[in-house]
Amino acid sequence: MELSELHDEFEFLSGRTDLSDTRMSFFINSGQRYLDRLDTIKHSFGKIMRTVNIGDWYLTFQECRVIKEVYVSSATERWLLTKKELGELMLEYPEPIADIDTGDPLYYATPILRSVPQDLTSITLSKFVGEVVQVDHEHFGYSGIVWMPPASETLVVEIQGLFYTEKLTNDGDQSSWSVSYPDLLIMAALRAIEIFYRNTEGVKDWTGAIASEIVTLGMDFVDEESTGITEMEDTTW
Repeated sequence: MELSELHDEFEFLSGRTDLSDTRMSFFINSGQRYLDRLDTIKHSFGKIMRTVNIGDWYLTFQECRVIKEVYVSSATERWLLTKKELGELMLEYPEPIADIDTGDPLYYATPILRSVPQDLTSITLSKFVGEVVQVDHEHFGYSGIVWMPPASETLVVEIQGLFYTEKLTNDGDQSSWSVSYPDLLIMAALRAIEIFYRNTEGVKDWTGAIASEIVTLGMDFVDEESTGITEMEDTTW
């Protein structure tokens, strides 16, 4: 379904003919984010691929719920980075960026992007005390990674993880939920409106109905992930 069609169904099923398209979109997108967090299914996963240049050591990106793995690719090979705690990574590479030898990135960590008091114009990424980089967008909705050592050549960084579904804004917009499971999306939107109007019983009823449906999607995902995978037999004597 497109967003305009979701509006029609939402209005019919809720009986709320007094809501503007903007208000209905708010409840639909609220319901969609609820579904995103409720269980892990096939389309919960996504990836970001960015080209980075010599000397680069960080990336910022939006709508990522959980970073699962980070891969780096050169013209000839692809490898997985090892995750470290941010403090551990900074202690291992304490020198200023200009003094760190470039090379193949080996490790990554998730930085703190929020400064206090908050800067509404840019993100500040710190390699160490006294050395900062300003990224020209606010921190709201952003995640990031830093890696070491800095890249010694042009590379492609691939971040795999759990991502929020794209927000539905225009009449013709679609999402994985609206196309594959429009019934669940409408149910989640109806649950959202019950929350805002403080109808506890309504919220409880919709939560139970949604849970009984979405659990089967989670089971399908687990089944697909485990199909064809067998435990390696230990041949050590």
